[in-house]
Amino acid sequence: MTSDIVLNEKDTRANHLLGLFNALSQLSEVYLFVPKNHKKQYNSHIHYVSRFDTIYPVRVISYEVNMFIKLFLFCINERIGAIYHRQSGLNISPLIISRIFRIPFFVEVNGLLVNQANMTSDSYRISKLQLKVSKLSEKLNYKYSTKIIAVAEGIKRGIIKSYYIPPEKVIVIQNGADSDLFKPLNKKDVIFDFNFDVDCKYVGFVGSFAPWHGLENLVNSAPLVLSEYPDMKYVLIGNGGLKEKIHKMINDLGLKDNFIFVDRVPHEEVPKYINIFDVCTILKDKNIPGSPLKLAEYMACGKPIIATNSEDFEVLKEINAGILVDPENSEEVCRAIVTLLKDDSLRYNMGIKARKYVVKNRSWKSTAQEVYNEILCYI
Repeated sequence: MTSDIVLNEKDTRANHLLGLFNALSQLSEVYLFVPKNHKKQYNSHIHYVSRFDTIYPVRVISYEVNMFIKLFLFCINERIGAIYHRQSGLNISPLIISRIFRIPFFVEVNGLLVNQANMTSDSYRISKLQLKVSKLSEKLNYKYSTKIIAVAEGIKRGIIKSYYIPPEKVIVIQNGADSDLFKPLNKKDVIFDFNFDVDCKYVGFVGSFAPWHGLENLVNSAPLVLSEYPDMKYVLIGNGGLKEKIHKMINDLGLKDNFIFVDRVPHEEVPKYINIFDVCTILKDKNIPGSPLKLAEYMACGKPIIATNSEDFEVLKEINAGILVDPENSEEVCRAIVTLLKDDSLRYNMGIKARKYVVKNRSWKSTAQEVYNEILCYI
């Protein structure tokens, strides 16, 4: 496995990478190549690649060169059955190595970077150079890969349309969750760890404060919700470029006392926070497809979810584990939140169905098995 993601316990992408790596390691011998960092996790199967942490071009080029050298030497000394690469930014050295040694090359795609270029937030807009480099990397990796693994149907369609890839070359395998770590906990047992009120109702979100996560939509609906539940509170966990804007929106609405902000927390702490929530939210931009880890993690904790009415969250409707809404319709978002807050039995039953579904279909174990079965067809 190869990636340019730094293994950071508070980074969702890193937790995703490690979740799949650990699950695949139960099925076969797997080695992971990632950037070197200051807090290495000791594991003989994780190889750290050096890079210069300076300006963008130098950082990227140094990593690519060092990755190529390290992979080349590794492939000389070991018999490698396949290379599994998580696409992001400029990563073409794993592809080159796969061509030199004639190794099957699989690319995992969690999103098309061209979508990020259309974001209006300066914090998430990428430069023209980064966009050109990313598009070139995507084009080469997709064209010469053995198989492309997209985590959502919308991403699959985007790959096919943008890069003229044959549909049969792209398969969809959704992201999973650690269903042993993310599980239902007694709210009363965890709530006092964080000085929360056991009698209060909480609506929560965990993730980055990024434009595509629709936190503005959640804030815009808050006055309507609070008119019926004036004492309930929102808990927003994470960091990101839009955090200051969200703070300002809340202050302008005079709702400061109803919102609790928590900085990003270590991965092992996230389930405790989710179990404090009575209702979880994902009001994501429907035009940017994906398979958010938070969906599977919310479900694994047995929580009802209010999510965007798109195919990415259709499973909630299919198994009756949540309510789908138009995220830009504040009244619709409000009705969904109020409906769940009023009905303890409905929340409980939705949570039971959510947990059952994830354990059976969306654990990292089941996701890894799908990936492994696909790789076995080509080695």
